[in-house]
Amino acid sequence: MATVASRTRPLSNRRAIVAMYAGLALTVASAVIPILADATITRHLHGVYDGYLDPAEFGSTRSVVLTYLFTVAALGVVSWLVLLRATRKEKRWARTAATLVFLVAACLAVTNLLVTEYDQPLLPPVIGIAGLPQCLAGLVAVGYLWTRRPPG
Repeated sequence: MATVASRTRPLSNRRAIVAMYAGLALTVASAVIPILADATITRHLHGVYDGYLDPAEFGSTRSVVLTYLFTVAALGVVSWLVLLRATRKEKRWARTAATLVFLVAACLAVTNLLVTEYDQPLLPPVIGIAGLPQCLAGLVAVGYLWTRRPPG
């Protein structure tokens, strides 16, 4: 049952909230992918670093990559939650914050796809591609946020 506050929100605001929930779900799903694709990540990193890295150092490299991926996912989840709350409360800064978060997230997603080391992609393609759907949800949310007038 919709509350009175949710019925009085502009349609574009409600649609932005739906897009944000979709982005949140996609971000959580993308955080699970490194766990499911651990063998793929390990093989890929071996391919990148064989001949360049002492085998004893390989474990720490894998840990750094996984820590990076989980940290980015955690920051994404926190960002979605903060933006959802701000959008629900129709805070003036929600549009600007959502736009900035989208731009940072899109840059990270493109970086994950394109960053190379020793002339090879650092991350497997499945990991790079997994970062794109939530960016699309963010773009949709930002688009809806900018189609309405600011509150107050």
